[in-house]
Amino acid sequence: MNTPTPETTEETVVVPDPTEWAIVELMGHVRLVGRISEETRFGTVLGRIDVPDGDGFKTTYFGGQSIYRITPIAEEMARRATAPIVPARPALSAPYLDNSEDYSDDFDDPFRNE
Repeated sequence: MNTPTPETTEETVVVPDPTEWAIVELMGHVRLVGRISEETRFGTVLGRIDVPDGDGFKTTYFGGQSIYRITPIAEEMARRATAPIVPARPALSAPYLDNSEDYSDDFDDPFRNE
């Protein structure tokens, strides 16, 4: 008599990347870009986003109920998105050239008062 052997199944457990970068959109038209994680504070689990700010980070906490959308992105893209915008230098106008001496009017204007 053959006894059935229990089937073994492999479960894939997804371990969140501790350095996951994303665009986080919250209710109220708030859009943050940075390194995301979860943290327990004040007896509840909150989302945490560390937004690159110069050489450091600016940390913001948010409740899970306020999340509208999370879009995972690469760290390079997140850092580029939070980099300060350097405006282009305004174009200089061309220098004024007085070429009135080079202009000759050969047209006989009948309405010209002389």
